[in-house]
Amino acid sequence: MKIYSKFILRHFIRPFVVSFLFILFIFLMQFLWKYIDDLAGKGLDWGNILKLIFYSTMRFVPLAIPISIMVASIMTFGSLAEKNESIALKCSGVSLKMILTPLLKLITILTITSFMFSNYILPYTNLKSISLLWDIRKQKPAVNFNEGEFYDEIDNFSIKINKKKGELLEDIIIYSHEKTGENKKIIIASYGEMKNENKYLKFILKEGKIYKPGIEKKEIHKPYQKILFKEFVMRIDISVFDFKRSDENLFLRHYAMQNINQLETSIDSLQKNIDKQTKSLKEDFKKIYFSQNKRQFKSKIYQFKRNISQKNKMIIKQKIELNRKYTLSFTCFIMLLIGVPIGSIVRKGGIGIPLIASTIIFVVYHVVSISFEKLA
Repeated sequence: MKIYSKFILRHFIRPFVVSFLFILFIFLMQFLWKYIDDLAGKGLDWGNILKLIFYSTMRFVPLAIPISIMVASIMTFGSLAEKNESIALKCSGVSLKMILTPLLKLITILTITSFMFSNYILPYTNLKSISLLWDIRKQKPAVNFNEGEFYDEIDNFSIKINKKKGELLEDIIIYSHEKTGENKKIIIASYGEMKNENKYLKFILKEGKIYKPGIEKKEIHKPYQKILFKEFVMRIDISVFDFKRSDENLFLRHYAMQNINQLETSIDSLQKNIDKQTKSLKEDFKKIYFSQNKRQFKSKIYQFKRNISQKNKMIIKQKIELNRKYTLSFTCFIMLLIGVPIGSIVRKGGIGIPLIASTIIFVVYHVVSISFEKLA
């Protein structure tokens, strides 16, 4: 490798790596900000949180590479122009084509890497992150008692604790409900303790009373009961609050979890199904129409239109996802070719102007891309 090639690559790789990590961090913060309400108060362990962060970060890699290329190219050529190093290279007989050659080779490698990542790794990370996020959003908030307020998130129980200090409780009221919603029994205690035992919440209540209302039915006669106790131990099942994972196979048919071969197979299968339904309707058209059963004919036409509309929408979404795998990779070349002249024009090698310019350009590109996807 020639000296000027090493010089250009050294100037390019450093800002590329820094901007790549910074942009991934920005995308991750935006993701966490969007779903912070679904993550907070769920009692999640650090393992699941770190998995969600890791897989979600990997989803942004194909999007972060083109932006990083533009930032790095603007910074590189802005710095060369600012220090008149580009003029020195030209005076030494190094043409613009020779300057761009090592960068084009590097961008080719990045383009292939981005494409392979989008085709093979991204479907897997989408599957992991989306399924994990789905389970987290379905997860009930962790048990949390506020002083002086009834807590009724536990099925069939309403619990009020007037004072709480760690595991020590004062003035406790527990309503135990039947499935019909009526009070089955009321427990009142002066003080006690609360301990978490895996899937159970253990209350050790002291100096209290238990009230059981009477039951008067045809064959059941139970009188009203009032029970005094010095100590009463009660365990409440809280296994519903445990974090449970869904079967990931349920998400496999989503287009975001498929590679190019799977998308092409799915599109072909849906198209064949549409053709089959269309052919079947044409064969039945005369039989139904001339049988004078107009209602049956209209019903079948309505069902046909609805099914075809749904399948066409699915085909469009899959084609968009298929094209995105190619376009995001090819965008790497476009961002380089845009960034090089902008860097030479602004003649600034710092992080400020290159980052602002590249952000504006990529936002415009992304908005136009999303707009045309919505139109499709």
